Amino acid sequence: MTDKDKIIRVFALGEKITWARKDIGRTNGTLAAETGIRFSDLLRFQRGTQKPTMSELVKIAEALKRDVDWFLRNDEPKPEVFVR
Repeated sequence: MTDKDKIIRVFALGEKITWARKDIGRTNGTLAAETGIRFSDLLRFQRGTQKPTMSELVKIAEALKRDVDWFLRNDEPKPEVFVR
């Protein structure tokens, strides 16, 4: 895996965290409180500038009601659908 591939993978993980958080209506503040992970670290994870440890990812997955493997798969998050 090249450095570029690693960067893309970290960014994709961050997008999935953001998508899953918004999907269940959580703010970064509530996610930080539920997981015990610093608010600033959650922002870095979502921006793709820092990757979570496995224990942090497990806490995030539990709080967002997702399997850890969903975050690690190399596929795109589902698009948001808005019904008016």
